[in-house]
Amino acid sequence: MFERFESQFEGDRTTLRETRDLLRIGFDSSLLRLFQRHAGQTFGNNIYRILSVDQGLRIGEIISTCFDGYDEKIFCFGCDWMGRVFASNDHTPINGHPSVMMFHPEYGELFTLPYNVVEFHNDALVDLREDILAENFYGEWLRSGGKRPSSNECVGHKVPLFLNGDDDLSNLELTNLEVYWTVAAQLLIQIRSLPDGTAIEGIELKT
Repeated sequence: MFERFESQFEGDRTTLRETRDLLRIGFDSSLLRLFQRHAGQTFGNNIYRILSVDQGLRIGEIISTCFDGYDEKIFCFGCDWMGRVFASNDHTPINGHPSVMMFHPEYGELFTLPYNVVEFHNDALVDLREDILAENFYGEWLRSGGKRPSSNECVGHKVPLFLNGDDDLSNLELTNLEVYWTVAAQLLIQIRSLPDGTAIEGIELKT
Protein backbone atom coordinates (compact mmCIF):
# COMPACT_ATOMS: atom_id res chain seq x y z
CA MET A 1 0.00 0.00 0.00
CA PHE A 2 2.88 2.38 0.78
CA GLU A 3 5.41 0.81 -1.58
CA ARG A 4 6.57 4.00 -3.31
CA PHE A 5 7.05 5.82 -0.01
CA GLU A 6 8.98 2.90 1.45
CA SER A 7 11.22 2.67 -1.62
CA GLN A 8 12.10 6.38 -1.54
CA PHE A 9 12.42 7.02 2.20
CA GLU A 10 14.95 5.01 4.15
CA GLY A 11 13.60 4.31 7.60
CA ASP A 12 15.38 3.48 10.81
CA ARG A 13 14.94 -0.05 12.07
CA THR A 14 12.74 0.94 14.99
CA THR A 15 9.28 -0.55 15.00
CA LEU A 16 6.93 -0.46 17.96
CA ARG A 17 4.59 -3.23 18.92
CA GLU A 18 1.47 -1.27 19.68
CA THR A 19 -0.14 -2.20 22.99
CA ARG A 20 -3.53 -0.94 21.84
CA ASP A 21 -5.97 -3.00 19.81
CA LEU A 22 -5.74 -1.07 16.55
CA LEU A 23 -8.78 -2.80 15.07
CA ARG A 24 -10.90 -1.69 18.01
CA ILE A 25 -9.91 1.94 17.52
CA GLY A 26 -11.64 1.75 14.16
CA PHE A 27 -8.86 2.97 11.89
CA ASP A 28 -9.33 3.06 8.13
CA SER A 29 -7.39 0.26 6.40
CA SER A 30 -4.68 2.68 5.20
CA LEU A 31 -4.06 4.11 8.67
CA LEU A 32 -4.17 0.65 10.22
CA ARG A 33 -1.53 -0.57 7.75
CA LEU A 34 0.61 2.52 8.36
CA PHE A 35 0.71 1.99 12.11
CA GLN A 36 1.16 -1.77 11.84
CA ARG A 37 4.24 -1.36 9.64
CA HIS A 38 5.81 1.90 10.81
CA ALA A 39 4.58 3.07 14.22
CA GLY A 40 7.35 5.06 15.92
CA GLN A 41 9.66 4.90 12.91
CA THR A 42 11.66 7.84 11.49
CA PHE A 43 12.53 8.31 7.82
CA GLY A 44 14.93 10.25 5.62
CA ASN A 45 17.55 11.03 8.27
CA ASN A 46 14.76 11.89 10.73
CA ILE A 47 13.10 14.47 8.48
CA TYR A 48 9.74 12.68 8.88
CA ARG A 49 8.29 10.19 11.31
CA ILE A 50 5.24 8.07 11.91
CA LEU A 51 3.97 8.63 15.43
CA SER A 52 3.07 5.83 17.77
CA VAL A 53 -0.65 5.58 18.46
CA ASP A 54 -0.08 6.85 22.02
CA GLN A 55 1.88 9.83 20.68
CA GLY A 56 -0.88 10.55 18.21
CA LEU A 57 -3.47 10.53 20.98
CA ARG A 58 -1.44 12.82 23.25
CA ILE A 59 -0.60 15.34 20.55
CA GLY A 60 -4.20 15.25 19.35
CA GLU A 61 -5.34 16.22 22.85
CA ILE A 62 -2.98 19.21 22.80
CA ILE A 63 -4.04 20.29 19.32
CA SER A 64 -7.73 20.02 20.25
CA THR A 65 -7.24 22.80 22.80
CA CYS A 66 -6.26 25.37 20.19
CA PHE A 67 -7.96 24.21 16.97
CA ASP A 68 -11.74 24.08 16.76
CA GLY A 69 -13.38 21.01 15.30
CA TYR A 70 -10.80 18.41 16.35
CA ASP A 71 -12.73 15.24 17.20
CA GLU A 72 -12.57 11.43 17.19
CA LYS A 73 -12.67 11.29 13.39
CA ILE A 74 -9.33 13.11 13.18
CA PHE A 75 -6.13 11.30 14.17
CA CYS A 76 -2.51 12.49 14.25
CA PHE A 77 -0.32 9.96 12.44
CA GLY A 78 2.92 11.76 11.59
CA CYS A 79 5.08 14.84 11.94
CA ASP A 80 8.11 16.40 10.32
CA TRP A 81 11.41 17.63 11.75
CA MET A 82 9.93 21.06 12.57
CA GLY A 83 7.03 19.68 14.58
CA ARG A 84 4.33 20.15 11.97
CA VAL A 85 1.74 17.45 12.59
CA PHE A 86 -0.13 15.49 9.91
CA ALA A 87 -3.53 13.99 10.70
CA SER A 88 -6.10 11.85 8.93
CA ASN A 89 -9.60 13.24 8.55
CA ASP A 90 -12.45 10.75 8.22
CA HIS A 91 -14.91 13.60 7.67
CA THR A 92 -13.62 14.21 4.14
CA PRO A 93 -12.38 11.01 2.48
CA ILE A 94 -10.59 11.13 -0.86
CA ASN A 95 -10.71 8.08 -3.14
CA GLY A 96 -11.96 5.89 -0.33
CA HIS A 97 -9.42 6.84 2.35
CA PRO A 98 -9.23 9.68 4.91
CA SER A 99 -7.87 12.99 3.68
CA VAL A 100 -4.82 14.64 5.29
CA MET A 101 -4.60 17.79 7.39
CA MET A 102 -1.46 19.61 8.55
CA PHE A 103 -1.37 21.48 11.86
CA HIS A 104 1.31 24.18 11.90
CA PRO A 105 2.50 25.23 15.39
CA GLU A 106 4.45 28.23 14.10
CA TYR A 107 1.63 29.96 12.26
CA GLY A 108 -1.16 28.51 14.36
CA GLU A 109 -2.89 27.45 11.18
CA LEU A 110 -4.53 24.33 9.78
CA PHE A 111 -3.92 23.32 6.17
CA THR A 112 -6.11 20.82 4.32
CA LEU A 113 -4.04 18.86 1.80
CA PRO A 114 -5.55 17.44 -1.42
CA TYR A 115 -4.42 13.87 -0.70
CA ASN A 116 -5.62 10.88 1.21
CA VAL A 117 -3.28 9.03 3.60
CA VAL A 118 -1.93 6.70 0.89
CA GLU A 119 -1.47 9.45 -1.72
CA PHE A 120 0.19 11.70 0.85
CA HIS A 121 2.93 9.15 1.48
CA ASN A 122 3.34 7.73 -2.03
CA ASP A 123 2.94 10.95 -4.01
CA ALA A 124 3.19 14.14 -1.94
CA LEU A 125 6.15 13.15 0.24
CA VAL A 126 8.03 11.65 -2.72
CA ASP A 127 7.34 14.22 -5.45
CA LEU A 128 6.96 17.33 -3.29
CA ARG A 129 9.48 16.59 -0.57
CA GLU A 130 10.80 20.15 -0.47
CA ASP A 131 7.34 21.73 -0.41
CA ILE A 132 6.03 19.43 2.31
CA LEU A 133 9.10 18.83 4.48
CA ALA A 134 11.39 21.86 3.83
CA GLU A 135 14.25 19.49 2.99
CA ASN A 136 16.73 22.22 2.05
CA PHE A 137 16.18 24.08 5.33
CA TYR A 138 16.71 20.81 7.20
CA GLY A 139 19.99 20.35 5.35
CA GLU A 140 21.07 23.84 6.41
CA TRP A 141 20.21 23.01 10.02
CA LEU A 142 22.30 19.81 9.97
CA ARG A 143 25.25 21.47 8.21
CA SER A 144 25.25 24.25 10.81
CA GLY A 145 25.83 21.67 13.53
CA GLY A 146 22.22 21.11 14.49
CA LYS A 147 21.29 17.64 15.70
CA ARG A 148 18.75 15.30 14.19
CA PRO A 149 15.55 15.27 16.26
CA SER A 150 14.76 11.98 17.96
CA SER A 151 11.31 10.40 17.85
CA ASN A 152 10.27 12.63 20.78
CA GLU A 153 11.84 15.86 19.53
CA CYS A 154 11.53 18.51 16.86
CA VAL A 155 13.47 21.58 15.75
CA GLY A 156 11.31 24.52 16.74
CA HIS A 157 11.51 28.29 16.66
CA LYS A 158 12.62 29.96 19.88
CA VAL A 159 10.30 32.87 19.09
CA PRO A 160 7.25 31.64 17.16
CA LEU A 161 6.58 33.02 13.71
CA PHE A 162 3.14 34.18 14.84
CA LEU A 163 4.96 36.42 17.34
CA ASN A 164 7.17 37.80 14.54
CA GLY A 165 10.07 35.44 15.17
CA ASP A 166 12.64 35.10 12.39
CA ASP A 167 12.42 32.07 10.13
CA ASP A 168 16.16 31.42 10.09
CA LEU A 169 18.74 29.17 11.74
CA SER A 170 19.49 31.62 14.57
CA ASN A 171 15.91 31.21 15.82
CA LEU A 172 15.89 27.38 15.83
CA GLU A 173 16.48 24.98 18.70
CA LEU A 174 16.07 21.29 19.43
CA THR A 175 13.16 20.71 21.80
CA ASN A 176 10.69 18.12 23.03
CA LEU A 177 7.83 17.74 20.55
CA GLU A 178 4.97 17.58 23.05
CA VAL A 179 6.36 20.44 25.15
CA TYR A 180 6.76 22.52 22.00
CA TRP A 181 3.14 21.94 21.02
CA THR A 182 1.90 22.56 24.57
CA VAL A 183 3.63 25.96 24.67
CA ALA A 184 2.44 26.84 21.17
CA ALA A 185 -1.15 25.90 22.09
CA GLN A 186 -1.12 28.10 25.18
CA LEU A 187 0.27 31.04 23.23
CA LEU A 188 -2.26 30.62 20.43
CA ILE A 189 -5.17 30.51 22.86
CA GLN A 190 -4.02 33.77 24.46
CA ILE A 191 -3.44 35.76 21.27
CA ARG A 192 -6.35 34.62 19.07
CA SER A 193 -8.86 36.80 20.87
CA LEU A 194 -6.72 39.92 20.41
CA PRO A 195 -7.39 42.44 17.61
CA ASP A 196 -4.87 42.53 14.75
CA GLY A 197 -1.92 44.76 15.55
CA THR A 198 -2.19 44.42 19.33
CA ALA A 199 1.16 44.90 21.04
CA ILE A 200 1.99 41.89 23.25
CA GLU A 201 3.86 42.85 26.41
CA GLY A 202 3.81 39.56 28.25
CA ILE A 203 2.83 35.91 27.94
CA GLU A 204 1.76 33.61 30.77
CA LEU A 205 2.46 29.89 30.49
CA LYS A 206 0.96 27.24 32.77
CA THR A 207 3.19 24.43 33.98
